[in-house]
Amino acid sequence: MSAQASPFTSDLSVDELILLDDAGWEPLEIVCGDCTYNPGRQASSRARSKELNWITGGLTSGQSLAVKRMRENAAKAGGEGVVGVRLDTVDDDVGGWGAPKHFTALGTAVRRRGARSRRRGEPFTCHLSGQEAFLLMSAGWEPRGLVFGISVYHSKTDRRRRRDVSEMGALTEAFSTARDLAVGRMQAQGKPLKATGIVGVSIDMKITDGPTVRFTAIGTAIAPGKDGPKPPDPRLAVSLVDPVAAAGGIRASQCQPAGEVQ
Repeated sequence: MSAQASPFTSDLSVDELILLDDAGWEPLEIVCGDCTYNPGRQASSRARSKELNWITGGLTSGQSLAVKRMRENAAKAGGEGVVGVRLDTVDDDVGGWGAPKHFTALGTAVRRRGARSRRRGEPFTCHLSGQEAFLLMSAGWEPRGLVFGISVYHSKTDRRRRRDVSEMGALTEAFSTARDLAVGRMQAQGKPLKATGIVGVSIDMKITDGPTVRFTAIGTAIAPGKDGPKPPDPRLAVSLVDPVAAAGGIRASQCQPAGEVQ
């Protein structure tokens, strides 16, 4: 008598699992990658705005290692991809940039139903929900990988502006520059993946005294599949709501000839 296979694990919702099954994919297990990384310390000046490149590089390396290890665990599980990926920084106190940070990457490894082995190459990673990922693939697109960009930027202190009711130009410029750097690095990660677009982009900002700001941009790089994009299959939709009644109108059956009394 053969041993019973272990049940799969997944952090996808019930709706996502049903859609996953309809699309011909199956969940394998939750996969995770971890990295505790010390980004180091870097001096800053109140008289000059600049990017804290050592800290930026350290945070990027720590997050990249966590994603890499999650992808490796998915490959060991026989997965063709990882969907619903979440990135997190544990105990992320923005006031302590020089302190060690713990990075995690977590998602559900999936593969096509009945596949004997995963596809060649590394499993793709995707931070889209199950519904979004499989709707994307059913329309002829392929997720190529999760991409992100980080920038930690220090703004000079404009003491004169603090006494005025006006825009603080130095802070505005620092915020704009840091965001542009984070988004540009996210786009740069998509180029080696031969992506034609990045979808589901989210931009997170954290600020501390100094002032120092950190921007993180995250998205999923995509490209057309081998058969190219295709329109979704048409579906019949029947409304169960009377449009006239919903608009506050009068149905024909409610009308009666003039002078007639019920």
